[in-house]
Amino acid sequence: MKKIEKVLIVEDDADARWGLSLFLKKEGFDVFEAKDGLEAITMLNKENVDLVLSDLKMPNLDGLELLKYCNKNCDNVVFVMMTAYGDCESFCEILNYGAFEYLNKPVRLEEVLSLIKRIEES
Repeated sequence: MKKIEKVLIVEDDADARWGLSLFLKKEGFDVFEAKDGLEAITMLNKENVDLVLSDLKMPNLDGLELLKYCNKNCDNVVFVMMTAYGDCESFCEILNYGAFEYLNKPVRLEEVLSLIKRIEES
């Protein structure tokens, strides 16, 4: 059983990132934010996060490249991809690279909490 305490939100849409961050902080999580995959890697090298919630399509370094980085370099980090561009092919690819789950955007806040509970119970 894994306790989720520190969450990194990787999202290039500032409003979406802020809203999700505020919600998770109110739920008691330590939340870190990054606007793209490159900023996320810098954050991952500083903080031991438990969960990464990452957008798929971002400038500089996208969510799939960040997922590949996490697989090689981040022990015990659970990765969840978020995207508005979901299709079966990308869903399968993301899961094959080790993402725990795939959330369609706009993300429903209660769905994120439910997912965190599932992660903690798995």
